[in-house]
Amino acid sequence: MNKLDTETVYEFYANAWGVRQRREERKSRVRGKWIYYHPKAINDFLGNPYPNQEELCTYLRMKSNPHKFDSNTVAYTLCIPDHTFHRGPRGQPKRIQRKDMCTLAQVWLTFMLANITPSEHVSDLNMQHYNLLFTLTQDEMTVNVTRVIFDEIQKFLDMEINQLKGRRRGALGFPALITALCKAQGVVVDVKAKIRPPINKSYIEKNYTNPDEHPEAIKQPPLKPAIPPSPRKKEMESHLMKNLWHIQKHQTSNHRALLQIFQGLYILSPQAIPTLGCTLNISLNILIGMWTGHIL
Repeated sequence: MNKLDTETVYEFYANAWGVRQRREERKSRVRGKWIYYHPKAINDFLGNPYPNQEELCTYLRMKSNPHKFDSNTVAYTLCIPDHTFHRGPRGQPKRIQRKDMCTLAQVWLTFMLANITPSEHVSDLNMQHYNLLFTLTQDEMTVNVTRVIFDEIQKFLDMEINQLKGRRRGALGFPALITALCKAQGVVVDVKAKIRPPINKSYIEKNYTNPDEHPEAIKQPPLKPAIPPSPRKKEMESHLMKNLWHIQKHQTSNHRALLQIFQGLYILSPQAIPTLGCTLNISLNILIGMWTGHIL
């Protein structure tokens, strides 16, 4: 189902609020019909993915004792090389940033947050969520998704009232699943609101491929072909080079002329022309200062 009925979802959660039946009897009332949402009902609706509901899956057995999860193995599986947990003040693993996850982990994370454990906070994962994500990626481990979904629905039902705003905190989860459950159990639904796009290959490549995972495999943008210079540009460059060469030769000639002047002035001395000695010394000092840049 690619659409949902928001009014049906609101009625489901409103009428299930405060209900405290046994797990196998959990239900809500929607438009005059009882809607069962216990694990077996969800399992039957999803096509019986976990036949033996009485047997605890690997995740639920290990969830009761988080130390059974090896943190190094979890980080090695979920993170790209040279990245790991963000740790707490005592060094304990605390969170994994989404940007530090490999592509496979990000794909499973998207599936998990959309279908198993809805959450508005998707930039990182706490211990409970990254342990579930790790279990989902392991072939030898089992996850009873119907039981996890049921527990998550109960969390939404048990959300505390926000005393400041007089309403529950957070959004309601599983809107598409609840709409489909109600429809399958005889409720007439009016599906109008669209859900997120499907998680397919193009969606994954666009949003969840981590470029830091295989940097050598990142395609470089094609280089633009070099544009050959125009004849006019070549002519201008040639003219510019000729002018620069002429200026250099002119400066060299000026330098030689100044040297000749300085040598001539040096030959003249106060003894040869006593009356001009003071004037010549001043003039020589001025010329030398101008040549070395000390007089402007």
